[in-house]
Amino acid sequence: MAFADETIVFLDLQADRYCALSRAISLRLVDELRRRAPLSGEVVQSLRAARVLADGAGRPLALAKAPTPSREVSASRPQVFSIARAALCRGRASSLLRGSHISSIVSERRARRKSHERSEEAIVHMAAAFSASRPLGTARNACLRETLALLLFLGPRGAAVDWVFAVKGAPFAAHCWAQLGDQVLNDSADHARGYTPIMVV
Repeated sequence: MAFADETIVFLDLQADRYCALSRAISLRLVDELRRRAPLSGEVVQSLRAARVLADGAGRPLALAKAPTPSREVSASRPQVFSIARAALCRGRASSLLRGSHISSIVSERRARRKSHERSEEAIVHMAAAFSASRPLGTARNACLRETLALLLFLGPRGAAVDWVFAVKGAPFAAHCWAQLGDQVLNDSADHARGYTPIMVV
């Protein structure tokens, strides 16, 4: 869940869709969430009517959080091995997204234990090599495939990296990227800061 441009936006992974509340309900709900107060009956009823909230199902409502992006990775000089490996990872990511539901891919990643022992330098070096291998003309809306491919490229080291899904409220737009602390690994920090996290995996 995200509060973007005075609008609360939900990500329904099972249905692979986003939905938003009205500005008036959003402002009331976010105030209650920030106070950690029980949601009023009117707000709960509105959420159920919008099929956002179900009885006894789902996690407690909370806004997604991620460190504010302030740094980014610069592409390094491409190496033949890295280009070939990145191409394989992009192909695998495309196959996964075609053959599996996004909720399954996210669930599998969530099931992995986060690694606290990480070499930030090694991760950044690999992300720079991956960026250098990016095909010319890759569309910006290829962020889902590109981020999943980067996580596959990082392998076990990728366990330390956050997969950030984010949105804009008005006009609506969705985006995702890989992030290590406050460092964006496959986008510019300026571009990522224009979005509000809705889910961090």
